[in-house]
Amino acid sequence: MTTILGLDVRGAVIAITALAAGSAVIPACADPSEEADDILLEDVSALAALPCVAGGPAPEDARIASILNPRLANKMRGRMNAYNTSCARAVVQAVRARGLNERAAAIAIATVIVETSIANLDGGDRDSVGLYQQRATWGSFAQRTDPVWATNKFLDVMQSFYPNGSWNTAPIGDVAADVQRPAQQFRFRYAVEANDAIEIARVLGGAAAPERDVYAISRNNQGRTSVHVLSGATNFTSFATHSLSALHPTDGGLTTHYVLLAGDFNGDNHGDVYAISRNNQGRTSVHILDAATNFTSFLTHSLSALHATDGPLTDLYEFGVGDFNGDNRDDVYAISRNNQSRTSIHILDAASNCPEHDAGIRRSDAFPSHPR
Repeated sequence: MTTILGLDVRGAVIAITALAAGSAVIPACADPSEEADDILLEDVSALAALPCVAGGPAPEDARIASILNPRLANKMRGRMNAYNTSCARAVVQAVRARGLNERAAAIAIATVIVETSIANLDGGDRDSVGLYQQRATWGSFAQRTDPVWATNKFLDVMQSFYPNGSWNTAPIGDVAADVQRPAQQFRFRYAVEANDAIEIARVLGGAAAPERDVYAISRNNQGRTSVHVLSGATNFTSFATHSLSALHPTDGGLTTHYVLLAGDFNGDNHGDVYAISRNNQGRTSVHILDAATNFTSFLTHSLSALHATDGPLTDLYEFGVGDFNGDNRDDVYAISRNNQSRTSIHILDAASNCPEHDAGIRRSDAFPSHPR
């Protein structure tokens, strides 16, 4: 463990801890046209930590650091302070200002944890500087040590490597490593920090999170299930949309057969509609109406791993949605009111390649795509 001492603009000494197995290792961010060499910084004591936000850290940064420290599990556990929290805050705000979601913020945070322990350094290996240790070919010194500019530059490269939002479903560690291009033996470090980065992005993004909308779903409107979204941004005094969806009517005899819920299925930061059929060919099936198309098309039709939940099981099983495993996709929660004299929770994974989790609850296998 190496402690880096730096001076902020007011002359106060601040300590930033750079952690790695053995010695302090800060992989440099490569020029986009070349792969990075192995980077070992033997002496980092001369590096200064530059401010990340105007006026320096705020009291709120210290409070948030105290919340984060016990929640983290890896490099930054117990080592978040007002300074590096202010730097993380600058990163998260830059991501949000760009219109990207919490997962993009987590990718950026995982990167700066690995590169600099979330410190805006005035130097590094060769000509690398800043939170991301970006090389001189990426921009001027002033640009690379500006957290907003540096974050946007990082996101530019991320989106060029992962077009059409494909970074949303790729592993956080892989995306970060592909942008930074460390030597092969260092790539794993970004994945190690992914869960902590998700937690930091969640906590820092919470206060600025957009208002939740209200979904009013009509089971029969002109022969279709329709979706009406009241905008939280206007305190529900106006609608964000009215849509005759792609789903047939779900009233009458289908009222108890179909459970209708809102959640983000594909990580695009829009609330899709989950139409859960209690019995489709002997299985509980999941049909997702895509918010990005104003609910006029489906993202998937799926026969899930869960048995049918209609008939005598209708009152036994409740359904909900939520992101169980932190992959930015809302999974389906099937809650049984009585299973061996306990309430049991069974989670259907929105991602087809996610392994079963052991968290003291039962989790069903991923639900595969299935033709309607």
